[in-house]
Amino acid sequence: MQISLPGIYCFFLEGLFFSENGSFLCQGDEGSLTVCDSLLPLSGKEADLFLCHKPPSPVQPDRWGGGSCYWELSGKCPAGHHNISSLILRVKEKGVLFEKNKQWVVRTERGVVELPFGMMEGHTGIFAGCSSLDLESVQSVDYSSMEVSQVEILSKVLDKIKNFKM
Repeated sequence: MQISLPGIYCFFLEGLFFSENGSFLCQGDEGSLTVCDSLLPLSGKEADLFLCHKPPSPVQPDRWGGGSCYWELSGKCPAGHHNISSLILRVKEKGVLFEKNKQWVVRTERGVVELPFGMMEGHTGIFAGCSSLDLESVQSVDYSSMEVSQVEILSKVLDKIKNFKM
């Protein structure tokens, strides 16, 4: 799910993350979505990004990643669940997003941080992002002229991001 309006761009991906033909995807309720397509509108911009494994509810404590890991039968997991089975990946970064050597990174106050998509492959999870608000652009939008569907999507995306617990 994503929405782009003057001064704001947000996306929310939830499902099983996997690689196929050189692309990193998320299979969720909306089908298979390419992660890169969600990131491109934020490239070179200040953004808030959230990435985490999402176990089923209720959490399955006897399963790798609380049930979020699909690598358990193979005996080895790229997120390290074969070493620490209870690990739940949680990443929250704020900074300028850009691509470097085919990897997405965020320039933060602490330095450049790589988004660990390799640790998401074969896991159910959530990846959400939102541009840092350009209040001047947001305030200049005539929301009364927007389609109801755009308002509903913006509301849903912002609600999901707001209620996202890390």
